[in-house]
Amino acid sequence: MTKQEILDRIYNVLNQGVDTESGDLDLLRYDLEKDVMAIRQFNEESGWYMIKEFLSSKHNVYGLMVACYVMIGVILSHNMTSQQVLITIGIIIVSNLLWYIVGIGRGMVLAAIQSTKGWDRVIDKIKEMNKENKND
Repeated sequence: MTKQEILDRIYNVLNQGVDTESGDLDLLRYDLEKDVMAIRQFNEESGWYMIKEFLSSKHNVYGLMVACYVMIGVILSHNMTSQQVLITIGIIIVSNLLWYIVGIGRGMVLAAIQSTKGWDRVIDKIKEMNKENKND
C-alpha cells in the first residue's frame, strides 16, 4: 500500500467524523501529506519525472525508434550499398516487432495468472487440459 493510498484512507475516516481526542489521525494525515509532497517535489525536480512522462507517450517512443533506425542507416551506409542498408534496417524492424509481440504474450500470460489468483490454479488448469488432450 502506497503512502497516497494510506492518506486517502485517513481522509475517508476523518470525513466520517472518527478521530481520537488528541487528533492523532489528523496529525498522521499532516505528516503523510508533507512526505507525499516532498516525494512529488523531488521527482519533479530530479528529471526522472520528465523522462518517465516523455517515455509514457507511445508517439515519443516511436519517434525515438525512427531516430535510432536513421542513425543505424547512416552508420551502415558508409560500408554498404543502399539496398543492403534497407534490408538491414528492415531486419532490425522485424526483430523489434517480434520482441514486442513476445512482450505482449508474456503480459497476457501474467494477466491470466493474476486474474486466476495464483500459480496453483494455472498449473491445475494445465494438468486438466493435458488430461483432456490425452483422452481425445
